Amino acid sequence: MHQQAILIILLIISFRSYAQIQSLHGIIPQPVSVLISEGRFQLTNETAVKWNNPADSATGNMLNERLLKKLRNSNVFATAPYKTLQAINLVRSSSADIPEEGYKLIVNENEVTIKSADGAGIFYGMQTLLQLIVEDTATARYTIPVATISDYPRYKWRGMHLDVARHFFSKEEVKQYIDYLAAYKFNTFHWHLTDDQGWRIEIKKYPLLTSTGAWRNGTLIGHYSNEPTFDTVRYGGFYTQEDVREIVAYAEKRAITIVPEIEMPGHVQALLAAYPQLACGGTTFEVGKTWGVYNNVLCPTGESIEFMKNVLLEVMDLFPSHYIHIGGDECPKEQWEKSEYCQNLMVQLGLKDETALQSYFTGQIDDFVNQHGRSIIGWDEILEGGLSPNAAVMSWRGMEGGIAAASAGHEVVMSPTEFCYFDYYQSANGTEPLAIGGFIPLDKVYAFEPTPDALPKEKQLLILGGQANVWTEYIPTFSKLQYMIFPRMCAMSEVLWTKKENRNFKDFTKRLTSYHFPEFNRNGIYYSKALYEVKMEIRRNNHKNGLIVRLTSGDPAALINYNLSSYENEILQATNNTQFEAGPIDVAISKSVIMNAIARDASGIKSAEVVKSFNMNLATGRTITLGNEPDQRYNNGGSFTLVNGISGRLPWNGSEWLGFSGTNLEAVIDLGQPENVSKITLGLLHAEGSWIYLPKEVTIALSLDGNNFRVAGKKTTEAIEKNGGRSAAFLFEKTQARYIKITAVNYGIIPSGKSGAGHPAWLFADEISVQ
Repeated sequence: MHQQAILIILLIISFRSYAQIQSLHGIIPQPVSVLISEGRFQLTNETAVKWNNPADSATGNMLNERLLKKLRNSNVFATAPYKTLQAINLVRSSSADIPEEGYKLIVNENEVTIKSADGAGIFYGMQTLLQLIVEDTATARYTIPVATISDYPRYKWRGMHLDVARHFFSKEEVKQYIDYLAAYKFNTFHWHLTDDQGWRIEIKKYPLLTSTGAWRNGTLIGHYSNEPTFDTVRYGGFYTQEDVREIVAYAEKRAITIVPEIEMPGHVQALLAAYPQLACGGTTFEVGKTWGVYNNVLCPTGESIEFMKNVLLEVMDLFPSHYIHIGGDECPKEQWEKSEYCQNLMVQLGLKDETALQSYFTGQIDDFVNQHGRSIIGWDEILEGGLSPNAAVMSWRGMEGGIAAASAGHEVVMSPTEFCYFDYYQSANGTEPLAIGGFIPLDKVYAFEPTPDALPKEKQLLILGGQANVWTEYIPTFSKLQYMIFPRMCAMSEVLWTKKENRNFKDFTKRLTSYHFPEFNRNGIYYSKALYEVKMEIRRNNHKNGLIVRLTSGDPAALINYNLSSYENEILQATNNTQFEAGPIDVAISKSVIMNAIARDASGIKSAEVVKSFNMNLATGRTITLGNEPDQRYNNGGSFTLVNGISGRLPWNGSEWLGFSGTNLEAVIDLGQPENVSKITLGLLHAEGSWIYLPKEVTIALSLDGNNFRVAGKKTTEAIEKNGGRSAAFLFEKTQARYIKITAVNYGIIPSGKSGAGHPAWLFADEISVQ
């Protein structure tokens, strides 16, 4: 063994109480196999770490530094002479029958051994060991249970992404982010370095990219809207090449590869602010101050292509990763359509449309990167118009792009918005910090399955793995970044590391809450406690008119308290229920009320209060039939979402809305008996930055028999916008009706110049009210 010895250390993960190990280990991600036995290895001042390969000395020294920092006042780990007993052995062996990045951890009462064929496996074995350390509070001793663990990852690509263009994070914050990835065995950091709102990496050949492109003269205030307002604060920052080399080396010591992303040919407003001659039109540009997609793109001239090649030369010198991410997403074609140069080039090259022109541009970059021994990876739009065989695809617009890419023989990283976008809300609570929209709670992340059954077995091998993406339009601070990734990052780590058959969400949450949440608290990590929040499952009351609201908590052991309030003669009357009860609790609702609910865990910690307003009307709880099913990404609660008494909140959260991508909303409500009807309202959402448009037209029709309908009202987009755009409301003379038919015609294809141009518009609806 190597003659240098050091003490054991805690990385991000610290110690936990001895009682917590009795029936449950706290390891995340769950290993392939764990056998915990009687007995403990005791850490003393004689405990030493030894290694047989000098390449592991960096890990050892890092561990020692962290130990001294965290436990410098502890006499349990006081420095002592090297001894052969009480050792923790890091054994690198090429003959070990262990898969790549895998390890075997053996703990007995006298020593600990971590075996692996590579440095990554040694590092991951250490991470698992650290999560096994417990504190026996009675004796003030730290111990490790006797155990045998065999482990290796399911996927090669276990990624986390960070956008530093919309909001900039310092070098030290990026390092801290990398530490988080390392603690949970991620091996890929996708660093999104350039976008419309800022260029964040020094390129020595083109200094204006950072002196001009790294700074914007203001930032959007609040949520993206059709009438944005901005502050006037100059905002920006960038990483020098020395910073980048330092961060790359930092990640490498933690078994993490950094994949840089340089956006092209779209998302280049900041680049064009520095070098406007690379655009097809216009002479001056400013760094983007708002979010969404800008029309200004690179013109595919020889000068532009040469410029990007020179940029990539410097990027490849800084980053040793095999893959270089070139973006390729959301590239508007409007300027190319109007450009005489582009149209002539298309004729010269025999290209049928502007999508093929983007493919030509991508091909030029692909060939160049290949010549330097690397490969490109890009968002799934790079598939359109054709792609070279050795390029990889990152599928974000659902799983379909990844399936198509793998079917064509490309390697694929799955990163669909519906599971992997950590800038989406993680709680349906109205008190959640501002986010871009959408709804991805912890259990949905955990349900992510990167390998689609639709692919044949031989093509499934092309799925490298998956990745969570953190876009930072609404994440201006590092504490907000912590909140958006924790604990969802823990769930993603288990999805990407652990065998599918070994995953169990209930067991995962036990490990998470018993060990990792306390560690977050001890380490000052700001994290979401949405798991504890009261969930309200709403269903029809089959015994009488109204609803049944079932109250549960993500923590099965939590106790729940709820109160109801309503207006009586314009005075708010509220119950005063102070009792906490075990869930689930069923609450019957037959009139408009406000429900407040809170959960309390075993330690007495309370969740955030959840508040819901139920507005009862003739349609609430009634049978509803849809002609078209909502898109699965925005179908929380199914058709009943439109008659559950709850209006969707703004800024929008996907849990309270039904979303239709390119299709119409067609709904028929059965009121159960003929009623006098004089007002019908359809709640709608207008958020063009999220590709959500008001319908072209909304029509309502009434019927007594369900077969013969009479149109009672029709409104166009203009009429809806005139009344605020939040709903389509219809007033008419009282009419007897049992069946209500509502048809909302989808806007269609998003026009050029808008975010999502060329894609089908979304139609979002939240509630139908009948009075």
